[in-house]
Amino acid sequence: MSEVIEKLPGMAKLNFSEKCYPKYLTLFEGQIERLLSEPIADWKETEINIDKMWIKVKGYYKIVNSTIFSPNKATFQKARSTKLIDKLLFLRKKGIVFENTFKFLDYVSKRRNKIHPQYFEENCFSRQDYHMFQLARTLTNMLLFPVIHDLISDECNSTLATVENIGRKFLEDIKLSS
Repeated sequence: MSEVIEKLPGMAKLNFSEKCYPKYLTLFEGQIERLLSEPIADWKETEINIDKMWIKVKGYYKIVNSTIFSPNKATFQKARSTKLIDKLLFLRKKGIVFENTFKFLDYVSKRRNKIHPQYFEENCFSRQDYHMFQLARTLTNMLLFPVIHDLISDECNSTLATVENIGRKFLEDIKLSS
């Protein structure tokens, strides 16, 4: 993976115009490098999304700029020190995360916690694991906007229902649905 990261700026320079290349460097290169070097970036983003929703629903952060949600470090530390299962249970109790979505996220979390790649020379996550991490990120991305911007209403309830249907489908795909 480090080979790709080393070649990335050169490949981008060849493929972008002189006007676009500096924008690529500023806006995207760091993020692309992070995603390429981080084996479970999708799951980490899922956890951050859950933290943000938990912070917002708990009432720890009320002011939201139209494009940025940035609670202070102490608030994020409080979220990070709370177990993921407790945050998911809280969000389920508040009607943000429904049953199938909860089950799916809990399953993926348990799968993530069973394997700690930093102890192995080779990453031992399967393709299915990576796929589940991507699906978990997709679900939490769909939930995040309405929660952060206090849009839980009849219109956004359809988003929550859609996420729940997708969660049920994911559970069926991994044979865990009830």
